[in-house]
Amino acid sequence: MRGFVAAIFACILLFQQSADALEERRVALVIGNGDYENTTPLQNPNNDARDIGRVLESLGFEVVLGLDLTGRQMRGIIRDFADRLRNADVGLLFYAGHALQVNDVNYLAPIDARIEHEGDLDFETIPLRFVLKHIEREVKTVLIFLDACRDNPLALPLLASSRSTRAGRGLARIDIDARKEGTYVAFATEPGSIALDGSGRNSPFTKALLDNIKRPGIDLPSLMTDVRLQVYEETNRRQIPWTSSSLLGRFYFAPATAVEAAPIAPVVGSSAEALRPEPAEPPVAEIQGTAEDVVAAVIPDQIPDVVAPLAGRELNAEIQKELRRLGCDPGSPDGIWGRRSQSALERFLKHTPVPVASTGPDFELLLKLRELKASRVCPVVCSARHVVRDGRCVLKSCPSGQRLSSKGNCYTPKAAANAQSTGGQSSQSSQRCFEFNGQRICE
Repeated sequence: MRGFVAAIFACILLFQQSADALEERRVALVIGNGDYENTTPLQNPNNDARDIGRVLESLGFEVVLGLDLTGRQMRGIIRDFADRLRNADVGLLFYAGHALQVNDVNYLAPIDARIEHEGDLDFETIPLRFVLKHIEREVKTVLIFLDACRDNPLALPLLASSRSTRAGRGLARIDIDARKEGTYVAFATEPGSIALDGSGRNSPFTKALLDNIKRPGIDLPSLMTDVRLQVYEETNRRQIPWTSSSLLGRFYFAPATAVEAAPIAPVVGSSAEALRPEPAEPPVAEIQGTAEDVVAAVIPDQIPDVVAPLAGRELNAEIQKELRRLGCDPGSPDGIWGRRSQSALERFLKHTPVPVASTGPDFELLLKLRELKASRVCPVVCSARHVVRDGRCVLKSCPSGQRLSSKGNCYTPKAAANAQSTGGQSSQSSQRCFEFNGQRICE
């Protein structure tokens, strides 16, 4: 009986998850640029885009595919993509090819891009935020996958043409806090780092994504954790994908297709007593309500409590508590993610031995923090007036008569110094001295 009920429970969950996926309309823009005319060509972007596009179509996405696009063609395909996004629920961008960051702004490079001065960026490239603006305007769930952090010679002329231009390595971090809720961004590697193009058919990032994206019943953060680990291991720890998220719910590329139900135990004997159901378990047909009501009524002692992922200020507060436990001083755990909290997270990422890709507060980061058993990760940092003693900041001590300055130096106050000087002179003037046998003697 219990095995039968467990099978019913599995079917209910499978039905709900599959129904959610079927109700969504999903549209993807997939671009692979490799045959560059004015810079180093890339071997894999065409294969990456073709393979990702084929898989997304099999998962129910409407795919707009573009290969080796010029600037004019890229703008045209983005417009086509924006038209198809109307009345869609999910919008996805996958881009493989050259891209660059200049002054912390990310640009996608068409194959005919020629960049010699900063002003050329407006005419020769496609700003990433231009594409994001169109997706965010139309859909509630925005998914961005950028396999575009490869070493890029396009940025080199900019460094020589202007002192004010900052053309960095890789891509710049996308500020997920400033974007709308429901956005998920994945880079092939950390912001400011270089990703590998790979020696096989696909880049390491795309290969790992293809290996995991069709797994049924795996939500996006869990899937990307496996992608990150695979890339990290296959590149000999030289590359680690980075993600940032403001998703408020679970997203599945592939809903669960089969759940292994518990085997139904055979009935021993043929008596009526053996076939009679236990009175404590009411028949399923008599239970009314939602799927959760059915599960709770039938097998309340077998289904563990499921805690939904935290979000918003509640999530921020939990992360702040963990950072405080690890000695990174995010301030009061009030759920407001400001400059102090972000600085505490950056100190944690600098000193932690655990590879963490996210540089913002998300549920995956919270799980990573909770896994750490260490009592402190961040070193103790004290002000100039304090010294570290037994893992704490202790106020410096000065010799008697001296005080501690705001810069942490001991000094003698002027009033005390003047008093000592005046006292010495007066005592010297009150003494009676005379010469005797070639020596000066004072009373």
